[in-house]
Amino acid sequence: MVSLYVPPVQSAVEGSRQATLKNFATTLNYLREQYQQAPTVVYADLNARCRSCDEQKCTPQDAEVMRLVTSYQLQLVYDDTPSSYTWSNCLHRSYLDFFLVRGATHENFAVTEKIGSSDHRAIELTITGAQPQILRRTT
Repeated sequence: MVSLYVPPVQSAVEGSRQATLKNFATTLNYLREQYQQAPTVVYADLNARCRSCDEQKCTPQDAEVMRLVTSYQLQLVYDDTPSSYTWSNCLHRSYLDFFLVRGATHENFAVTEKIGSSDHRAIELTITGAQPQILRRTT
């Protein structure tokens, strides 16, 4: 399981968004090479408002994130109903948080209430199937 935060374009310190995406790609490469049989689950605040590069509302920055997700064969798990937004302010509601899954069976995805002082609603996903294992490389 991996956690990922991609800074929003408008507030990102120059280069921090690119560095985050580069580090995420490095982590995914490592997981793919070292733990080939292990499922991958990523909890991600992508700060991307599209679900694929083909969407009309997809900015070049959002498309870059989506290309990275698809290049690692990660499935975006989310609820597309309007009431299932994960972030809001006085003017906007956005869906910014996702689970990215590869090789894991899942069910019961839900968007729930905020936890603590977070400005995002929580997302939950039940992973089913095989028992979770901690895989460690010993060499």
